[in-house]
Amino acid sequence: MDDRAEIDYLRDHVDCRVLLERHGFELYPNESSRHVWKYVRKHGPSGHQIVIVNNHGKGWFAPLEPGLKGDIFGLAQYLEPGANFGRARVILRPFAGLSPALPLAVRPSAVRDAATLLPDRWNSRAEVVPGSQTWRYLTGQRALPAKTVRRAAEGLYIKEGPYGTMWAAHAAEARPVTGWEMRGPSMGSAFSKGGDKALFRFAWEKANQYERLVVTEAAIDAMSIATIEGVRRDTLYVSTGGGLGPLTALEIRRVSQGVQEVGTATDANDAGDRYAGMIADLVNAPAIRIRPDANDWNAQLTGI
Repeated sequence: MDDRAEIDYLRDHVDCRVLLERHGFELYPNESSRHVWKYVRKHGPSGHQIVIVNNHGKGWFAPLEPGLKGDIFGLAQYLEPGANFGRARVILRPFAGLSPALPLAVRPSAVRDAATLLPDRWNSRAEVVPGSQTWRYLTGQRALPAKTVRRAAEGLYIKEGPYGTMWAAHAAEARPVTGWEMRGPSMGSAFSKGGDKALFRFAWEKANQYERLVVTEAAIDAMSIATIEGVRRDTLYVSTGGGLGPLTALEIRRVSQGVQEVGTATDANDAGDRYAGMIADLVNAPAIRIRPDANDWNAQLTGI
């Protein structure tokens, strides 16, 4: 096998997940999906390390180390600092054709097709309309004006959940519904069972490209800051649902491409500041910290 043929063979037949497993990284199943996997090594040579694997095990990036990403050869060099490309080939040869030891929870053969079931569940829910239980909850207890709730309902960003709860859809590229945030008069924050956190989106107008991105922790906060800022048609407001798993990280990186500014509008506390820093490390544009006057944006809107 000549050099070019071996390089192509290794690139096609060595899985990034296998290499990470052999280097002491642990898979986090609850923060992974069937398409994106989160691996963590808590006591590596450079301290706490996180690697996200995508592209069917052929691609990766390190969310805590901006700019570090690539294919299996780049991963081999990342895991063995100082290794050149020739050394990477030597490292990879024993791993060709091996499969990762994925737990049943994230093996496609062990789960139903959530990509089909979740949209069906979402589409079966009623739309939010004036006077409905969810409408009254959002305009009353959450103090969102009718124009904001109407825009969210018209854009199908939200649906009517059981017992007056709000369902706020998360979506990813090529996946119109990955799950939904749930909030209601008698329940705290929750996320749909079997769903994947990606991004909730709210915008006053639909556009192929926005000039500004604002990232919050909750869908109600995204709608709240959109209300506080007025009708800004240049801005896409998103919520992570309080998580920063691999799919959410990928979506933040994707939707921030081409924007001129990213506002990290997380909660006004130490945890929110740390979270804002993690988001700033992911985006592809200048990041500006936007702190609410209250603990979060809905508390600012309601005056609590």
